[in-house]
Amino acid sequence: MPGWEHLWFLPYLWAYTVLLAALLAVWPGWREGSERALAWLIQGRRLIWLPAALVTGSMALFSRAHIPGLTDSADYLPAFLVGFAYAHFPALREAFRRHFPEGAVLSLTALGVLWGLMARDTPAPGQIEEMLGLAAGSLMSWTMIPVAFHLAERWLNRDGKWRRPLSQAIFPAYIVHQTVIVLTGWQLRQAGIVGSRPS
Repeated sequence: MPGWEHLWFLPYLWAYTVLLAALLAVWPGWREGSERALAWLIQGRRLIWLPAALVTGSMALFSRAHIPGLTDSADYLPAFLVGFAYAHFPALREAFRRHFPEGAVLSLTALGVLWGLMARDTPAPGQIEEMLGLAAGSLMSWTMIPVAFHLAERWLNRDGKWRRPLSQAIFPAYIVHQTVIVLTGWQLRQAGIVGSRPS
């Protein structure tokens, strides 16, 4: 059978969903507690800088400790929780709209830093370059969230007759397409249309 390849996110998504479902089951007052925490977080500029600092610090700590699973979760878990919060708390939508300009500027700045590091094409980057790349990537991964959500809310939040069937088809189609790609690639190779990479 094919490997996980770019379906790597499925076990993460499953684990996060199970953990969140368990938390909600044992915490009857989760909505009220979450609303209070969110009301505090969206004040001022905390929504941009506090999660960005936590994500960057956690990723730096776990990467230096060589714990890949935790390093990934330091980035992916906050994004998962934001998606859940966005569906349940309308106040987050207004906060994302308010922080859109700042998020866009920070995201583009971080992208520029990453492009600059890539353009240098250093065979063995030093510790400073590694940490700068990690910080820029972490910052961009968080600050792009309000940007992407606001743009989707502004330009894509409309209904139509195809929305429901297409929405239901996205996940199974995503799972099936990897197997289709692998089998098609294998058949193309067997037919001599494409060859293996030189070693």
